[in-house]
Amino acid sequence: QMTDKIEIEVKELTEDSITFVLSGCDTSTANALRRVMIAEVPTMAIDKVEVLANSTVLHDDFISHRLGLVPLFSLLARWGDKELTFRFNRDCDCMTTCPKCTADFTLEVACNQDETLEVTTRELKPDQPLRCYAADGRRREDDGDFEPDASAGGEHILLVKMRKGQKLHIRASAQLGIGKEHAKWSPCCTA
Repeated sequence: QMTDKIEIEVKELTEDSITFVLSGCDTSTANALRRVMIAEVPTMAIDKVEVLANSTVLHDDFISHRLGLVPLFSLLARWGDKELTFRFNRDCDCMTTCPKCTADFTLEVACNQDETLEVTTRELKPDQPLRCYAADGRRREDDGDFEPDASAGGEHILLVKMRKGQKLHIRASAQLGIGKEHAKWSPCCTA
């Protein structure tokens, strides 16, 4: 049942999350807001993957799917000035991809040791790290390397485990999208 006034009380607001209490409305209004947050907020996600070499135990499609689910961070994945932010690929003037609509990544790892090698998002190198990078609680250090931010509870995300003699070489492209196109573009896990 509706009351006269819908209220939103912000409990916590950080650079990448918000916690709030919605009151004074019925569940259908709250559910509509939840669905809009999941489906309509633009985010970056790995959309295209070119596997150049893969001798790991995981099939190419499985690794591509895992890469698509890696959360990416970009201050340019938002509405705003089209010259400064990423564009949707469908709205871009380019024929396929360009820096205005696409962020490229490279992953090249070979296991030459007897111990099992864990390949994580640490090895997923962005071509333009200031524009878009894997967002797993890391912070960018001045030396250009990314380290897990313990205060954010972040760790590098495991992609695949490799044994001696195996290698993986991938080129991937991330593009702007929304959650109703594919779940990999959903900006939140709970709403």
